[in-house]
Amino acid sequence: MVQTIVNLIDRIPFDQAFKITFPDGTLYRRGEAEPVFHVHIKTERALREIMRHPSLGFGEFCMSEEIDIEGDIQQFYRLGFLLKSSDFKPGVYARRIAQEHRGALRSRE
Repeated sequence: MVQTIVNLIDRIPFDQAFKITFPDGTLYRRGEAEPVFHVHIKTERALREIMRHPSLGFGEFCMSEEIDIEGDIQQFYRLGFLLKSSDFKPGVYARRIAQEHRGALRSRE
């Protein structure tokens, strides 16, 4: 799931450095400069829901402290606007992530 999200974010033209920490501890860092914001997604549930409903998911999970955002919140919202303006379709990516997850489970059997 993390790699799918990283691939999506890598396609967005965003000129600021930032970091995202995923629930499994994976750290994604974009840019060499000091990050302008850091998003820490603490739970798998929050990660799944923001992929399904990005606008609603972030607000809900920030309030429940399952996601923390530190730094320049305006730049974070700018990235969100760019994601929304791109060809990002949450349902499409949620299905792709579910397929990847099922494939990973099958490979463990």
